[in-house]
Amino acid sequence: MALGTALGFIVNRPRLLEYRDPNHFALIGFLVGAAAMAAELPKSFLKRRLGIAPGAQASGIRGLVFHVTDQTDVVFGAWAVLACVATPTWARIGGSIVTMYVGHQLI
Repeated sequence: MALGTALGFIVNRPRLLEYRDPNHFALIGFLVGAAAMAAELPKSFLKRRLGIAPGAQASGIRGLVFHVTDQTDVVFGAWAVLACVATPTWARIGGSIVTMYVGHQLI
């Protein structure tokens, strides 16, 4: 994920970054990808503690909460890094969450 995000940052030249030094896009992309992966770990840890097997879905409200967080948890890790080079606004963060959730559903 980190290497793919680094490549994506090089190819797409992120428009939302206020920091415009193209020499650092690969590093920023790598850090965003790594932070996004790390953001999945607390939820996975919690799921195992609640007895939910890897790849399994919980039922009821707990299942709904985990379904949504399974699709969007990477956003919080990514924005932890992006906040260093782009201003996090409610619109940007909300747009990121919606994009990730809808994108995961489509894939």
